[in-house]
Amino acid sequence: MKVIIFNDTSNYHNGCKKVMEYLHKDVQSCGHQILASVKGNKDKIDEVQHYFLEADAVIINGEGTMHHDRPVPHQLLQILRNAKQLGKKTALINTVWQSMTLDDEMKDVLRDTYISVREVMSAQELQKDNIDVDIHLDLSYFNDVPEKSAPQRELVVGKFFAQQDYRPEGVPHLDIFKQDWDTVVNVLRHTDWFVTGRHHELYASCKARCYFATLDGNTHKNVGLMKTAGVDIPIEAPNLLHERVPKFLDRCKERKLEYQKLFDWMERQPKFTIANKL
Repeated sequence: MKVIIFNDTSNYHNGCKKVMEYLHKDVQSCGHQILASVKGNKDKIDEVQHYFLEADAVIINGEGTMHHDRPVPHQLLQILRNAKQLGKKTALINTVWQSMTLDDEMKDVLRDTYISVREVMSAQELQKDNIDVDIHLDLSYFNDVPEKSAPQRELVVGKFFAQQDYRPEGVPHLDIFKQDWDTVVNVLRHTDWFVTGRHHELYASCKARCYFATLDGNTHKNVGLMKTAGVDIPIEAPNLLHERVPKFLDRCKERKLEYQKLFDWMERQPKFTIANKL
């Protein structure tokens, strides 16, 4: 089957890059041909119109895009609508879903589209419109990361989302925008606690089985992961004052058994595959 992929986020940061690497490998391992993997949205659609017409199936990598009725998610939904009008198979995968308004035609399009969300809160929002979905972990998690040695650290801090990064003196930091996925995971494999406000840095911490204190972002995706796993791990507001981070970290340290439950649950989850979904 000839496939075109939209919302290729690989240029954003190294967690997104691993998402797209996994998706490309999976699509190809299922015997499909990728005609194009489109970075960007509206501005790129005209450039790949010939691939869109040739494709048998359209896959949209939803990731953190599909929320709050912003223009880009509705552009992506219009691509699905156009694909259905041309009789193509459609899939919306690896996605958040929050506070999106749909007309009746779009609801029907999504009912006839394979959908996989990353957590239960997104699933519940779609199910309110009688749209069936599967739930899988973010695709970044399913990449194998060879183990490499690193110095043991008590605390490392990552990137924040809605404010200036937290950078206490003398504490090493990670940056998923600058360091590759394998490096981030391997540093965290040798770290006791990690503070971050970024979703893919949270996933890297889980991959490394490193305890974390995480702030929320602009959607429910971090809280949703905890709800999906059924664990009692606090997630703080994205604008948490820096001086309050140590107390938040202390609260998290009281929940070590919950983190072990989360890590074990994630390791048991089946890998996402597009096989038999189109």
